Amino acid sequence: MKENEIIFGGEINDVKVYNMFGQVVKYAPTRSSYSLDVTELPKGNYIVTGTINNEPVSQKILKD
Repeated sequence: MKENEIIFGGEINDVKVYNMFGQVVKYAPTRSSYSLDVTELPKGNYIVTGTINNEPVSQKILKD
């Protein structure tokens, strides 16, 4: 994660960002990109999920 942007290692689709309560706080269903702007999210821990090369991925991030 760089500043207010999550950088992915490849083109990612169907991105969801969950807070620690399991609620989806950001969703980008059809966007293919290598990064995601999370400026509007408050500081905290999040789980980011998505699909890279037709494989599901999940990563825990800390925004501070």
